Amino acid sequence: MTWLTLVSIASIVSINAAASAVSVQDDALLPTQSCAVTAQPTPAFFAPPPYPQSAPGFRSFWYGSQTLWTLLAEGGTWHGLPRNPNGFRQKVFWWSPGFDGRIEPRPKLSLVGRRLDGPESFVAGPATNARHADFGGWTILTGLDVPTAGCWELTGTYRDQSLTFVVWIPGTDREP
Repeated sequence: MTWLTLVSIASIVSINAAASAVSVQDDALLPTQSCAVTAQPTPAFFAPPPYPQSAPGFRSFWYGSQTLWTLLAEGGTWHGLPRNPNGFRQKVFWWSPGFDGRIEPRPKLSLVGRRLDGPESFVAGPATNARHADFGGWTILTGLDVPTAGCWELTGTYRDQSLTFVVWIPGTDREP
């Protein structure tokens, strides 16, 4: 097992553990009414074969289309993110049929964030890759530093396909 695989698995576990540790009654950590976080669609989206029908991790779901999709946490809030001088650190995994990290070790996925309740924005980069059986094989991995807490719209674009979702980042997470 490579270090990248271990980091990938640890990332999913920590994201889901942090999300499940927060009480739904803690209003300071929940999205505001004006932040329409992305919820699981009805009917649910299922990744195409050979990818797993259910999203890996606890309290998560697939979101996207047959050509580009990601893994999102139920509730739309990114709890417990570590904070560094550049902002709140997060990893986002992306899937696209036929992506192979051996052929494209630095995928040309662009990721732009725009704060919906403030003036901030950012561009993340560059992307890398990860591989694990729980992922259905190869996945694109982006690390990003979201500058501030708040309501964020994130748009990933890969091979002329774009996917946009909205997340809430509470302002009470760990400081640097």
